[in-house]
Amino acid sequence: MKKYSQVILSITIAIIFLIGYPAEALAEGSWLQNFLAYIGFKRDVRGKVGSRPKGGGGRGNCPNLAYLNKAKDLQLIAIIPEAQPYSSSSLASKPAKITWSYTIQQRPNLWFYVPYKFDEETQVKFAKLALIDEDKRLITQPPFIFQLPQQPGIVQVKLPIALEVNKPYKWFFSVICDDNKPSRNPSVSGWVQRVPPNQAGFVLQPSEDVFNRINYRDIANYGLWFDAFTRLAEVYQLSNPQNSIDSSVNSENFTKTKSLDNQIQEDWLAVFKGLELDDENIISEISQAPIFKLNCVSKTDGSKCE
Repeated sequence: MKKYSQVILSITIAIIFLIGYPAEALAEGSWLQNFLAYIGFKRDVRGKVGSRPKGGGGRGNCPNLAYLNKAKDLQLIAIIPEAQPYSSSSLASKPAKITWSYTIQQRPNLWFYVPYKFDEETQVKFAKLALIDEDKRLITQPPFIFQLPQQPGIVQVKLPIALEVNKPYKWFFSVICDDNKPSRNPSVSGWVQRVPPNQAGFVLQPSEDVFNRINYRDIANYGLWFDAFTRLAEVYQLSNPQNSIDSSVNSENFTKTKSLDNQIQEDWLAVFKGLELDDENIISEISQAPIFKLNCVSKTDGSKCE
């Protein structure tokens, strides 16, 4: 019976990808290039400019964090590559790049590199997340507050509210260095839109068990960046337990092999190279940073808000 179930599961996954695979993602190229090409061809992402995947150097109470005393600073970074929207006219100037991801999750995980830590001396303790809709209405009022970890690292931020289907949201994530002057706080921004599985490209509605077994590369090919990176982060943490500070990874869904482990390491590093950070030393440092899951909290008493 168990063998029969596994065969059905394999057939189901094959149907999802052989029939429902998006045409734009079939072009040759790396999994990151396929994601960027897919997003670049989507009409509903065009005109969504104003994204900011990297934060400036800290001002106010935020310290400047130069890498090994070099000129380049470590920055707050949104872990999502920028896409170049497709233009059919060769004469037209290239449109501004966008930071966009679809998701099929009600409450997707956003990912960031935060160079700051929870610090009593500088009073840098919290980060803030806000969402606005296409009509520039603030969805999160007040904004959600997340406690910073005890050391710099890669952070997972689960949206505390459910997204409506087919509604684009612009997110803003910032480290609170100056309560009175938000413009002085390092911040990043981008877009996320929840779509039903069939609109994302899945012919069948994947059950949670089936979706949990789909490779992160295939998930990215559907334009589901944050869903894909969450899956990659799960298997990466299983391969590198020393980097996992707070993880709820289910090892039952992952069988580790040497060849797969090498692929995961390569794909993990490729993500950070794809963020156009320019400095190889900074890329290496960030890619090897510890991984944290941030808690949404009340700023007044520190209690969890979900």
